[in-house]
Amino acid sequence: MAWFGGGFRHAVVNLHRYAWRHPLFYFYTTILVYLLTPLRWYEVINHPLILPLIIVLYWVLIFTFHWRTRRWFYFLFPFYALIQILILIPLGIFTYFRMAFSTNNIGLIRLRRGRAFVQPEHQSLEPIQGEVRNERRLADIRVRV
Repeated sequence: MAWFGGGFRHAVVNLHRYAWRHPLFYFYTTILVYLLTPLRWYEVINHPLILPLIIVLYWVLIFTFHWRTRRWFYFLFPFYALIQILILIPLGIFTYFRMAFSTNNIGLIRLRRGRAFVQPEHQSLEPIQGEVRNERRLADIRVRV
């Protein structure tokens, strides 16, 4: 559930950070997946006969595009997608709010400003080995105290 809660946090809570950079990602995740979740439940409750039609449509599309690599478990995909979109997405939203309220952190992502860090091509191992020696000395001092 944390996976779906994190997806909600990334797509909805932080949409102001990524919507302008990745408009298709924003449209798919924020609008089609999360904001239309109540509409999907409304349709399933008020028009339950639409589900067999959608399942058959999934099978037709899957076997049309994957006829050469067809497998028996392709029949399970519509049910997997149905469970994911009707059950796991709402539970992920609930998980996000539970985590956000329990930690008093809504999970806004801060973007770094300025240039990205560029690593030099050839980096000497000497400073790293020196840092390891210093860490060992600090560990010895902590043990003595």
